[in-house]
Amino acid sequence: MESVDFLKDQLEKLSKRHPISIKYQFDGSYNNHIIEIHPAFVFDCNQSYRLAEADLIYDFLSQFPEETILFVKKDDLIRVTNPILEIPMINTEYSKLRNWIELIKQNSTPFIIAPVTREKSGENDFALAA
Repeated sequence: MESVDFLKDQLEKLSKRHPISIKYQFDGSYNNHIIEIHPAFVFDCNQSYRLAEADLIYDFLSQFPEETILFVKKDDLIRVTNPILEIPMINTEYSKLRNWIELIKQNSTPFIIAPVTREKSGENDFALAA
């Protein structure tokens, strides 16, 4: 299996396990693979994602030691400019929230965000009301 095929397969699997979108670029002149992950908070803070990324890097470098791989965020200085693969975020709770936020931005209807208390746990959640 070639490195590009390996990464395409692994990135598809990664996107199904984590709430991320992915852009992947390969530079054949340098054997360099750049993978852009969005949103940044998953890239920076999600422990499960970070472990999966580390495992993917280890597996990749074990099979293709003459090539390099780099994971970046959307706003990093190094960016994916010519992707050969783009994987949108699948319909997760995060993407549903993002869709609501976009809807709020597009409409001028004022929304009220009010705390909601769960009786069993006593934790605060927030609900949107128009």
